[in-house]
Amino acid sequence: MKVLFIVFNQIGRGTYLRAFELARALTRLGYKITILASSAQLRKKPKTNRQNGIQILEVSDLINGPTRSGWDIYNLITRQRIVKQLDFDLVHGFESRPTVIYPALALQKQCTSLFLDWADWFGSGGSIEERPNPLIRMLLRPFEDFFETHYRKKPLGTTAICKALAQRAIDLGVPQKKICQLPNGFDVENWNPISIEKARFQLNLDSNQFLVGYLGSLFPKDANLMANTINLMNSQNQRIRFLHVGHSNYPIQLRMENAHNIIETGLVDFQKMQTYLSACDVLLLPFTNSLANNGRFPLKFSNYLASGRPIIATQVGDIPSYIEAHQCGIVTPANPDALVQAILHLQDYPQVRLSYGQSALALSNHPNESWQSRAKTLMKFYIEKIESEK
Repeated sequence: MKVLFIVFNQIGRGTYLRAFELARALTRLGYKITILASSAQLRKKPKTNRQNGIQILEVSDLINGPTRSGWDIYNLITRQRIVKQLDFDLVHGFESRPTVIYPALALQKQCTSLFLDWADWFGSGGSIEERPNPLIRMLLRPFEDFFETHYRKKPLGTTAICKALAQRAIDLGVPQKKICQLPNGFDVENWNPISIEKARFQLNLDSNQFLVGYLGSLFPKDANLMANTINLMNSQNQRIRFLHVGHSNYPIQLRMENAHNIIETGLVDFQKMQTYLSACDVLLLPFTNSLANNGRFPLKFSNYLASGRPIIATQVGDIPSYIEAHQCGIVTPANPDALVQAILHLQDYPQVRLSYGQSALALSNHPNESWQSRAKTLMKFYIEKIESEK
């Protein structure tokens, strides 16, 4: 079967990573997958390459800025022109912003089976509310609402990354039988466990320091929660330091009373990210209880599990149920006091840390939670929905 994945994200960012992992796993099942995504660079012409047996089509935006998130008119026109020249049995759109939904609908008119993925709550109540500029929120909210919800009943099937988005699809009138809840896989390709000692030696980090790590970006409210947690921790235990791996638009340091107690790595490559996470004693998911956080399933959870470190997460979204069921960390209320107590508990009990870390690694390697297992579920869903329409 020839399948086209359409992603608004730039190569290597956001939901592109989810689409790529599913594409790689489906390729191993015999599918011929093409991913249509946005180029990280501004180019005049589309670019084609192959990776892990997947054909990847990169289409550029016209300019840098907010329109690069699925709103760029030049990108949309170029995609529309490309899909008219291609032949697929199935098209799977990841989200439904303009550069995804319009090319997908064009293929549906050519009798191509249409599926849509839902992996983030963008509109009212969701990530739009996390934008600090009220004018931008006001201007973008109606567009986010329309494109996020208007086309949800068009496809043969909907894949939802979490329970909240699956329920939202039902609330919009999508029949439950047309919905497949499909979280991310928990295994990470080319990721081998690294001991804390080896990781810290490679990074020249203090071997006696207790390190609490976080990977990637944060919403402003989450950044505040993390900064308040660090500030409270510093008032109780100066020996604990925090490590922020990667980049965020909302720096934690600016919200802290003592910026010396956090290490900010900035952008790092895959290998360095693995080493930094492996250097940590504990990994943190400090999410506030918002629709934006309930309506997603962060891919960083898979990186945490693969690192074999205990995870402390707030009681938000679907991830806590996995942590509790597999005993790979601690779930707390979304407040600094609870997070600090969980960190101090794991500092005081190294055997508990070890046990949780081993359970995390076991969950990462569990065959039923792998990307290959997710791909088999997706393949079955495709076949069932296509057959039901005949």
